[in-house]
Amino acid sequence: MRIGMCGALPRREAATLRPVITASVPAQQEVGTDSVQISDLSRAKLAELADSALEAERAEESGSQDARQQKLDDVREKISRGYYNNPDVLRKIADRITDNNDEYL
Repeated sequence: MRIGMCGALPRREAATLRPVITASVPAQQEVGTDSVQISDLSRAKLAELADSALEAERAEESGSQDARQQKLDDVREKISRGYYNNPDVLRKIADRITDNNDEYL
């Protein structure tokens, strides 16, 4: 890299100009040949981290599916017992539906 002034100017004019930065690439070096080497230890650590993240994601999905299934089982059980045929329960359900959907009524 070279920092210089454009052209040969008298000192007063050169002082008012900004420097021009130029970069040169040696003739034997090709542009775009950079490389990176990752050690085997780093690759192993990255694989461990990826596996841990995947296991955590699967555990979270499984937990939410279990909770959803439990809620469905509870509702089915209440339906079979006649829980939702109670006038007080029906009133509560209607109130919740209208409270949450006032804009649609």
